[in-house]
Amino acid sequence: MGFLSRRRNRIIEEKIKEAYKAKASSEFIDTNIHWEAFERFAQEHGGRTDKYADGGLDTAFNISLNIGLFDGVDEAFLALLYEEEKKAEARFGQKPQDGSIKEKPWHDIFKVIGVRNRIDGTTSIQVRKA
Repeated sequence: MGFLSRRRNRIIEEKIKEAYKAKASSEFIDTNIHWEAFERFAQEHGGRTDKYADGGLDTAFNISLNIGLFDGVDEAFLALLYEEEKKAEARFGQKPQDGSIKEKPWHDIFKVIGVRNRIDGTTSIQVRKA
């Protein structure tokens, strides 16, 4: 992954976090992200673009992001803490309560829907917990 795609991903992830924190999950937030960049980001995260007869475009995908208590904390540090916790659980025979473990347990899963604005070619997004 090159510099520009990492930069694009970071910018879009920040906009997703802002949209989730700013408004209710039922509203679309206008962004200055060009549709083509958002569409590629969505495809990288398993999204599929729907094209409508009237010329409209939209896409939807699920993404795992850190938008909670650990927002802004280094991912490597959190991974190290998690590994230490897993080692302690193995030593004392404890198991997770719910039986399921996410890849990064400090992350939440969000459903992101993006719609292309026809006038200026930017993207409006809606974010909610999946």
